[in-house]
Amino acid sequence: MTSSEKREMAQRLRGQAEEIRQHGLTNFFEHTYACIHYGQVPKERAEDRCNNCPLRPFVLPQFRDEVFPCQHITPEGWEMAAGYIGLAEDVVASLLRSAAQLEAEAAAANS
Repeated sequence: MTSSEKREMAQRLRGQAEEIRQHGLTNFFEHTYACIHYGQVPKERAEDRCNNCPLRPFVLPQFRDEVFPCQHITPEGWEMAAGYIGLAEDVVASLLRSAAQLEAEAAAANS
């Protein structure tokens, strides 16, 4: 991923964090394969990608080892996720951490 792509992904993640703050937790994966932890860079092993993800419990078990498992959260799963107190804040925090990491990587590559 180039520095420009990292900055663009960071901007998207920050925008999604703001959407969740304003409107609550919804299926923000509908139109993207963005990962709240790693931008669009998939990790080799599923446990490296998703073990600490606050959305992992809502992914159907048969899809948890896929590259983008959150794409398989059902509408019912999103409804359940939206009802968990504090989950939206955890997702926002994860999005912002990922954005900061991508921005730092882009800045380091440009220095």
